[in-house]
Amino acid sequence: MKRDYKNTINVLAPVLLSSVMVVLAILAYRLNTVFLPLPKTGTMAVAAGRYHTVGLRSDGTVTATDGPTSSWCRVYDLTGVVGITAGHDYTICLLEDGTVLPLGMKIFEKTQISEWNDIVQISMGRNHVAGLTQNGSVVAAGENQHGQCNLSGWKNIIMVSAGLNHTVGLRKDGTVIAAGENNYGECDVSSWRNITAVAAGEHITIGLRKDGTVITAGKNDHGQCEVSEWNGITAVSAWDSAAGIREDGTAVIAGAPYDLSSWEDLIGISSGFGFTVGVKKDGSVVAEGANAYRQCEVYDWNLLVSDRE
Repeated sequence: MKRDYKNTINVLAPVLLSSVMVVLAILAYRLNTVFLPLPKTGTMAVAAGRYHTVGLRSDGTVTATDGPTSSWCRVYDLTGVVGITAGHDYTICLLEDGTVLPLGMKIFEKTQISEWNDIVQISMGRNHVAGLTQNGSVVAAGENQHGQCNLSGWKNIIMVSAGLNHTVGLRKDGTVIAAGENNYGECDVSSWRNITAVAAGEHITIGLRKDGTVITAGKNDHGQCEVSEWNGITAVSAWDSAAGIREDGTAVIAGAPYDLSSWEDLIGISSGFGFTVGVKKDGSVVAEGANAYRQCEVYDWNLLVSDRE
């Protein structure tokens, strides 16, 4: 009986291709390959600025503390938000369509940012903002006296973080790039390897390694770089202090005049100017530190539930 090899190949080819794709996917997972992040709904997040705190609910609505003025806290009518970031006097929201909505920013900065599209992540420094695009390039707007917005040549970036006067990017291969002010060595990150997350703050840069340890560069006048004993860390944040979340949901902090030892069940953390905010699995929010502008008055927040009718 003559076999129809051509038909057999046609039948088996899709099966073989699917098997190869499954094997490649498993290998990618086991090698901890980092893929470009995409915005998604159903994510709770907090962002701490200088005078205010912003919270993103799981339904895409936003809440905020008052701050000294309300121009950057007018977030209550927003919907379809998938990302938030807070600066000294600004709030910026990432929308579902990949565009961004700035609140409180100067006119010329709003004009620049209004042209952005295909954005998947945003980060606000003191007076500049960086946006990560779908293709791994980075755009920036705002103050640029230190070159913190000169990011047009960056490629293969999977995470971006804006600090006081510098910007840090995490490449797909786990290396790190930085631009901007480097008076304290905060941009000396070219030798870093196996990094899975970065955070830029006030003259400080933090890198989270694949093994759960943390590396820092920059100013250490009050111990904000003393993180050598941290381990089992899953997330980091920075401003004038360094903060992290452990695998068990508890928090660590370096360089702050307060501690976070009572925090637990954390899934997100954000360091602001003199205070730190965390979001828990149940949607509740905790805060510690400076509260002159009520930026820590978040104890009645529930980021799982919207208070809109």
